[in-house]
Amino acid sequence: DPAADLKPYALELHRKLAQAHYLLWEKDVSQNYHFDESTGYYKRMLASDPGDCEANYNLAILYYNFGVHKIRKIGSTTDMMELIMTQDECVKLFRQSLPYAESTMTGCSPRLDYYKAMMLINRAMGNEEAYDVYKARSEEMIRNGKLKK
Repeated sequence: DPAADLKPYALELHRKLAQAHYLLWEKDVSQNYHFDESTGYYKRMLASDPGDCEANYNLAILYYNFGVHKIRKIGSTTDMMELIMTQDECVKLFRQSLPYAESTMTGCSPRLDYYKAMMLINRAMGNEEAYDVYKARSEEMIRNGKLKK
């Protein structure tokens, strides 16, 4: 049917490909190919629908996790200049993740995962006040039955 709307199928295909590339990247985080492919598919989804909650959340997690993996590589023998460069790269990745996480807080139904992402990203960037705010909000929403654990 030439009049059929194939957009939902394209979005689902992009979602599945992004998830598959993420899983492959998690197996070997030293290879950026799958990270780039996964983020690319999620960004294509957002180009079609900027309010896609799952794509925004997953991009936030991807960039955050990439920063965390870089931090985990730091060892006791890491050179000071390499340490400073790694720290700068991680801060940049955490900053890249923040707008995607923020998008889940404005246009999406509340989920504990979204609050956790905001808390962890802000803590990683040294924003303890923001961490405390999101933690308090999530706890209040749980107490009021508006958010499930």
